[in-house]
Order: sequence, then C-alpha cells, then structure tokens
Amino acid sequence: MKRLIICLVMVVLMSGSAFAQCNVEAYFSPYDDVETVVVDRLSGAQETINCSLYGITNAKITQTLIDKMSEGVSVTLCLDKTQSAGKSSTHKKLKAKGADIVIKKSAVLEHNKFCVIDGTRVIMGSWNYSGNAQKQDNSMVEITACNDIIDKFEAAFERIYQRDK
Repeated sequence: MKRLIICLVMVVLMSGSAFAQCNVEAYFSPYDDVETVVVDRLSGAQETINCSLYGITNAKITQTLIDKMSEGVSVTLCLDKTQSAGKSSTHKKLKAKGADIVIKKSAVLEHNKFCVIDGTRVIMGSWNYSGNAQKQDNSMVEITACNDIIDKFEAAFERIYQRDK
C-alpha cells in the first residue's frame, strides 16, 4: 500500500506544472493519527464538503460534519448501497441534520474514499470513514494547491452524484 501511495504522490508531483504547485501529504494508520487529520481537515471547511465514500460509521467524523452543517457548510455524501444498509451507518443521522445523502442505486460496489473540501483540498486513500479504520493498516493522502488534480476529483464527485441521485 505504501508503494501505491508513493507512486500516486510521484505522479501528482510530476504531472506538468503541478510539480511547482502541488502540496501532498501522506498519512498511514495505525502509525499516524489519520482520524484526527481527517477531522481537522473537515473542520476547516468554509463552504462545501463533497465526499464519495464506501460508508460512514465514525462518530467523530459524523459529529464534525454535523457541526459544519450548523455553521452553514453544505455537506453532500455519495455512499455505497450495501454499506449504508448496515446498522452502524451514520448517514441517517447526517441526513436528519441536513446533509444531502445519495446512495448508489445498484449493488455494484461504491468503493471511493475521498472528500473535496471547498474545491481547494482533497483527502483520499484506503482509509475508511469507520470507527475501526485507525486500528488498521490504511492510508490517506491530502492534496492541496494542485488545482488540476482537485478539479478532477470534483468532476468525479459530480459524475457520481448525478448518476446516483
């Protein structure tokens, strides 16, 4: 997994003009506190949080999203059909608080794990938005100051959202 992340970082850094502009940080649980990094990045949102996730069960992240919505931040989540049916999913709580929740209509796996924050930052990787992810070998990469790459994630999110709404 580390090699995959390192390759991704290298591709981002070497993609034309992105070399001088991109800022990429990599985190690896359980060694790094990825949960705290994710909560911190989500907490910094000023306008939008758009996530395409396999699922969401993490209590701290759920509360952070609720707090951001109470501050006027728009939260939109695209989620996997099967994972959302699980008893631990917090998507109903988020929907009740105002999040726009879109659940994939087909049982074909929705396995993304990325969020675009304010159109200026992407967090993505194998790290699930679950209560147990911090205890497992997972990774998360944060990409900032890299408009071309961030625009691609935003476009991918929009395609997923439009497909499944």
